[in-house]
Formats: sequence, structure tokens, C-alpha cells
Amino acid sequence: TLYTLDIAEDAHNFMLAQEIDPTMLPTNEDVAEREADIRRRIVAHREIEDDTREADEETLEAEADALEEVDKEARMFQRTAAVYELRRSTPPHFIALWDEALIRYFAGQWEEAFSLFAQGREILPDDGPTNTLMGYLERRECQAPAGWNGVRELTSK
Repeated sequence: TLYTLDIAEDAHNFMLAQEIDPTMLPTNEDVAEREADIRRRIVAHREIEDDTREADEETLEAEADALEEVDKEARMFQRTAAVYELRRSTPPHFIALWDEALIRYFAGQWEEAFSLFAQGREILPDDGPTNTLMGYLERRECQAPAGWNGVRELTSK
């Protein structure tokens, strides 16, 4: 039997020579298999890290999307609540006049629309949409243009 020597230190840091039985050492196949196993574990660990990172990114994206939806809903609710509050504080008679005036405006019956808007302005003198449409109708002398199709191009605010 062939023996090799292993040099090691004892508890007192003295160099020792020990005989090692080579039959106890791993074979090249054992070493290769162990190395392959370690490589597989490293690859698996990296894949788990990548999957975790991807899952974390996907989770973060999903949470960001959910928060964005909640934010949109909150803004929509605030706008809706503001509209309801405005409608609640607006006298029903004004709303009825304004709706009828708008119907006449779209139909090209601008003199009738102007008259109805004017009645509404007596109720709510600072109503922006009423004042804007009345100004537009006045500048055009309450005459709908030829070929009026119920809409006008807005070129400025």
C-alpha cells in the first residue's frame, strides 16, 4: 500500500507528519461529482435569487399599480363629491333653466338660449359657464353660424 504524508500543526503549533492512506482519499470521479453538485447548488441558489428578485419586482409593480388605481378612485371620488356638493348647493330652478338653455344652444336657437341663461344669471350671477356662454352668444349677436352642428371649436380657454 502506498502512503502519503500530510503535514499539519498540532495544538502547540508544532509541525506533524501523518501518514494518509490514499484509499481513503476521494477518487477523481468523486471530486468531479462533488464539484458538479456544488455547481448545481450555486446555479439553483442564483435562480432562486433571480426568481425572488423578479417576484419582488412584480410584487412592487402590482402594488404600485394598485396604489395608482386607489389614487385614481380617490381623485374621482373627490371630483364626484365636489360635483354633488355643487349640485346640492345649486338651486334646482337654476339647473332646470341651464339645462333648457343648453338644449337651445345646441339646437342653434341662440336667442332663446341667451334669454334662459340670463334668467339663470339672475339666480347665480357668478356662475362661470353661464357667463362664458352668454359672452360667446353676445359676441355673435345670438346668431348661430350657417351650418351650425351644435359644437364649436375651442381654440383658447
